[in-house]
Formats: sequence, C-alpha cells, structure tokens
Amino acid sequence: MPIALVHRIVQHGRSAGVAASLAVFLGLSFGSRPPDDLLQALVVILPAFQVAFFALIFATAQDETPHLLGARFAFSLWAAASFVLMWALVEATQASIRVYVEFGLPPIYSAQV
Repeated sequence: MPIALVHRIVQHGRSAGVAASLAVFLGLSFGSRPPDDLLQALVVILPAFQVAFFALIFATAQDETPHLLGARFAFSLWAAASFVLMWALVEATQASIRVYVEFGLPPIYSAQV
C-alpha cells in the first residue's frame, strides 16, 4: 500500500470511519446475537459487507478533498452513517426472510414427505 494512500486515509478519515464501523457492527451483531449456523451468519455478514463495499468506494473518492469540519468529524459522520445503513439493511433482510418463511417456502425447500 503506497504511503501516500495511507496518509490520505488517516488525514481525511472517511475510509477509516467506514472500516471501523464495519468492525464495530460485526462485533456488536455477533456479540449480542450469536448465529446458530452459517446461514444466519451470512444474513448478517453479506449485507454489512455490501454496504461497506459501496461506502468505501465513495469514501475513498471523497478522501481526495479534506472535510470542512476536519478528519475527526468526517470519521464520525461516515462511521455513523455506514453503521446505520448496515443495521437497516440487515434488519430488512432478516425481516423479509421471516415473512417469506411465515408465508411458506417453495416446494423445493419444504420437507420431503
């Protein structure tokens, strides 16, 4: 990793905020509700990585210019925004799976009689 990129990430704080929010979100998610199996873990991990991936793309592009209120504020703003988006997407995914199961699975997933 070039030293200029590391300096830019630390100096402007947006990308570091997104990475920190991913680590905190996964830690809190698995600490508060440990998954029973791999599928439940993937329901949390995949939406969180999806949000973090796109947020990191935009954060890295925005790290070209310094934030008006400083690196600490940019870090906090991007960390909070990406954390909230991760939480919302994971909750929406879990809710849609619960509703899908409640209304009945397709025959391929139901128990074979």
